[in-house]
Amino acid sequence: MFDWSTAPEARLPIHDAVGRWIADGGAEGGDRAALLAYVERALADRAVMMVPSESTAAIGITFLNAIANQVGTTRPRSAN
Repeated sequence: MFDWSTAPEARLPIHDAVGRWIADGGAEGGDRAALLAYVERALADRAVMMVPSESTAAIGITFLNAIANQVGTTRPRSAN
């Protein structure tokens, strides 16, 4: 997961470009060089950092717990 606060206007275009790359076959058939060039232009030398792993884990656990509640299974353990 990424913190897009340094380049918020690049988030959706990059999301769309990655989606197109995946639809074109991703690593098996997509044009990786074109994707990377597009992302580089969209970011225009701005760094987009990852969110802390604790945040990613907490969101993942929340998501899994919600699914478990919907299907009535045992809940995953907390990330803490």
